[in-house]
Amino acid sequence: MKTIALPVAAFSLLAASSAQAIVQAYWDMDSSTVSGKLPPSQGTQAGSISTSFVEFSAGFIGEIQPGIGGTTENILPPPSATNRAVGFFRAGSVYFDGAFEMANFDFTGLTDASLSFAYRSDNVFTWDSNLEIDYRIDDGSWVDFAEGETYNPDWTIATIDFGSILDGQSNVDFRIRTDSWASIAGYLDIDNVQVNAIPEPSTYALLLGISLLGLVAWRRKRS
Repeated sequence: MKTIALPVAAFSLLAASSAQAIVQAYWDMDSSTVSGKLPPSQGTQAGSISTSFVEFSAGFIGEIQPGIGGTTENILPPPSATNRAVGFFRAGSVYFDGAFEMANFDFTGLTDASLSFAYRSDNVFTWDSNLEIDYRIDDGSWVDFAEGETYNPDWTIATIDFGSILDGQSNVDFRIRTDSWASIAGYLDIDNVQVNAIPEPSTYALLLGISLLGLVAWRRKRS
């Protein structure tokens, strides 16, 4: 498991190779309902939302809030007229766990998968709280890849580079998760979630060939 304090330089945008990265899926979170946030705004992968919590006593809450105000951090054009995020909120909880899960990614012919998103968070009298980034392959066990404490009230971009770990894998799931113990109150809001990967050189050659064929056909049509 890679432990990362938030925010840090390791969560900054990728280095020079990111210019070659292609968006595999993107969630703008702008729908006013949780179910409306699940289909990606770009790409074809599926997402799911789950949350669980334990209350101190009746009247305390742990919930997903779909109407949280969003941010332009990590946004992909065109921006929506209504900019929303998704929030995981807790109050008076012994234990809370909330997650945004993205499933069924195929990285065949792709390398250097990365996950990026905008987030903000805060805690009031909380014993322990973490932002965790997990992945799993072929529906196996979840792997805790990165984590850090969630005290970041201003919107910040987190980018997690998985390196070669997921290269060529055909069934990969990700999740962004917050968990806490003994919390009076706290939240994690996330927005503009992206999954990116870089095509292998052979894939680039194929894409270039297709583009050149299209250009030749277009020029012949104009002749």
